[in-house]
Amino acid sequence: MVTVNALPGESQQIALADLWEEIAAFAATIPQLPLVDILSQLEDYKEKILEILEVQVAATGVAPDDVTPTPSATPTDGASPTSTTFPTTDPTTAPTTSTSSP
Repeated sequence: MVTVNALPGESQQIALADLWEEIAAFAATIPQLPLVDILSQLEDYKEKILEILEVQVAATGVAPDDVTPTPSATPTDGASPTSTTFPTTDPTTAPTTSTSSP
């Protein structure tokens, strides 16, 4: 899995749409192709997508599927990004109502 930091620009969207049309045409030929050819073509499409999106893959030999994005945002209130507080309720406690006599 690869994560990009921003939405693709207009030229990237056009290139992705063109590539998607190519992929759709390729999909129609899949039943007639050997598995090795299918896998090879899918890998080529993945590389083209990464090129279009200008995704830089580490030169350490790590496959794009193994790249883990690092968080770039920091909390503004000084809280740790891992400290989250959720309201708690006791599911065994039934709501109570009171009625008063006039």
